[in-house]
Amino acid sequence: LLAVAVIRPSILPAQRTDALKADLGNSGKWSALFRVDVADLGDQKLLYHDGLVGSAIHQWDGNRASLGRFDSDPRSFPFTPKTTPPGRVMIIGAAGGNEILASLHFDAKHIDAIELNPVTYSLVTDDYGAYTGHLAENPRVNYVEGDGRSYLARSNGKYDLIWYPAPDSYSATNAATSSAYVLSESYLYTSDAIVDSLRHLDPGGLVATQYGEYNYEARPNRTTRYVATARHALAQLGIENPSRHIVVVTSTTTAPAAVSTILVKREPFTAAEVDRLLGSLGAVPGATVRYAPGHPVPGNSVTAVATLPNGQLGQWYDAYPYDVRPITDDAPFFWHFTPFTNAITNVGHPIDRVDLEVIVGERVLLLLLVISTLFAAVFLLLPFVAVRRIWSALPRKGRSALYFAALGLGFMFFEVTLIQRLVLFLGYPTYSLTVTLASILVFTGVGALLSERYRQRPRPIVALLLAAITALTVFYLWGLPPVTDALLGWPLAARMLLAFVVLAPLGICLGAFMPLGLGAVAQLTRYDRYYVVWGWAVNGFASVIGAVLTTILAMAFGFRVVLVLALAVYVVAVVVLRSLLRAASDAAPAPAEQVAAVVPATSTVGASPAPS
Repeated sequence: LLAVAVIRPSILPAQRTDALKADLGNSGKWSALFRVDVADLGDQKLLYHDGLVGSAIHQWDGNRASLGRFDSDPRSFPFTPKTTPPGRVMIIGAAGGNEILASLHFDAKHIDAIELNPVTYSLVTDDYGAYTGHLAENPRVNYVEGDGRSYLARSNGKYDLIWYPAPDSYSATNAATSSAYVLSESYLYTSDAIVDSLRHLDPGGLVATQYGEYNYEARPNRTTRYVATARHALAQLGIENPSRHIVVVTSTTTAPAAVSTILVKREPFTAAEVDRLLGSLGAVPGATVRYAPGHPVPGNSVTAVATLPNGQLGQWYDAYPYDVRPITDDAPFFWHFTPFTNAITNVGHPIDRVDLEVIVGERVLLLLLVISTLFAAVFLLLPFVAVRRIWSALPRKGRSALYFAALGLGFMFFEVTLIQRLVLFLGYPTYSLTVTLASILVFTGVGALLSERYRQRPRPIVALLLAAITALTVFYLWGLPPVTDALLGWPLAARMLLAFVVLAPLGICLGAFMPLGLGAVAQLTRYDRYYVVWGWAVNGFASVIGAVLTTILAMAFGFRVVLVLALAVYVVAVVVLRSLLRAASDAAPAPAEQVAAVVPATSTVGASPAPS
């Protein structure tokens, strides 16, 4: 097929840009996160992230007096409650530097500005350094390339303002254009992130979060969920009355879209702070208070979440048409507002082709599960029709299918969950994916190789393997987070090495199960080669499904539940394996050379074509 496409490329479908995205030619730069294109508007360079407007680099002459535009900008809201300029400001998601300029305008003494994308960082520091008035070299500015959440966790300093100016909403928007909004995980909007931010504040400091709402009046889901998450974070810090610690205002950009600003303090907002903020709304076009202490807005979901007593809040969540409950690092899917049960029951309803945030992503994920199941069945299981007489003669097919399917599902549950749990520690999703996959796959191979030493007496080892997996699961649930939190200050190479080593014991344990199972079923029948192929096919089928199912389960129940499910699935596998080993010992042994030929010592459970 590839050769035909190379010889006759005209037979391929014509490529075209998504209708919602700008086609800016080939002038952009790629990174591991997204592509960045630059459009010149004169006094600013508009940055397109994967074809959508993401941020801007503004021209600046270095003169603070020329920044007066921020007095009528929503970026003024984090500064107006205070009468004195902030001492230290942290900006997580600094992008082109607009929030840095706002902080300089409001006379911040020191600014730590963190930008994740290396392309954006290089544009500000190098390509357009002179255009920005050498903003990154300003003595008040520390412009850093890195992950903001990890940088915050490693910081020992205290701040007057920690600012999240829509640091990842563009990625969610991009996902929405391809109907996959729900897959945009956000570790920046979780209650764990808010708790960590509040603990890094000086007395009187505040956390400010801003992002766009597609239609606030009809569906303020983002703002409502963030307020719910902030309330949950405040409760974790022992604050019993969160309504005095939260302020929400919006400003209209292009109707019905709006920019939400949520301010959260560890101490209660004073009446004077609230009055100063509300008094500044008139300078910002379309600014409206949605909730402030002493200024509730009846009928508004934000006011309800901020003020309802704990005993009534659960009932309100149940009655609200969307899921806006707080999120944590265990299930960081901020944009997942439609439960899968609703997506299934309403599958016949037409989608809103304008507002793709509602139900579309959940439908896409469920459709992906159906397609994965169909393709895996056709290419892995259907071929056995060609040898159906031999296949029907294989003994204990159901039991063996359960075993090999459990290995596929359990392996994917462990793998995908551990990838997620190490994202914060390694500071970059791509690093976590690479290190986790490398470690688990390499050491499953090592475990398979070591299984050769005890394949003649496997039953005692199986019990030890299950005990080791149980202990490792307990460690990954409760022991790993304190370790990674304590060692966040290590250099990246050291953190990668630690993650690689921490996952090694699990890989060694998991790697032993596939050879042991293949060895057992190969002794049950003279059709041993067909039985081994059957084991691999079922394992691959379950692995393909497990890759998608892991995400669905994590979104519905959290990654901790998926990790426990992984252990439970391996418990089932061990029970089945012991019965297969007993049956194999009772059966007539196959010739040694034949068994060796069909059970290679280096077989690994991870060799399935599963899309991780």
